Amino acid sequence: MSRATFYLRQKSLARGNVLVFAGIILSLPLSHFPHLQQNPWLIVPTLLIALGTAETFRNIERRWSFYHAGVILCIYMDLMALFLVLFFLICPYLALGAYVR
Repeated sequence: MSRATFYLRQKSLARGNVLVFAGIILSLPLSHFPHLQQNPWLIVPTLLIALGTAETFRNIERRWSFYHAGVILCIYMDLMALFLVLFFLICPYLALGAYVR
């Protein structure tokens, strides 16, 4: 790992991806996946993923390059992870005919 990973003032794509991955891993046991249960603590991984997405967004360059394209793909991955955790958070409260314990 480079030194930029540990300094918050410097941009780091790895730090953003690690935060998002940690948020997904944390959300699975909190939601009791695959039997989704209500748990307000799922706000913590949601905020962690939002912070990781903001950190990834800091790495966008002004001019197009393959690095810029890779960062955009990472942002799309971060948004999919964010909506997955939001689904884990909101779905048990709605109970739209799904089997929810």
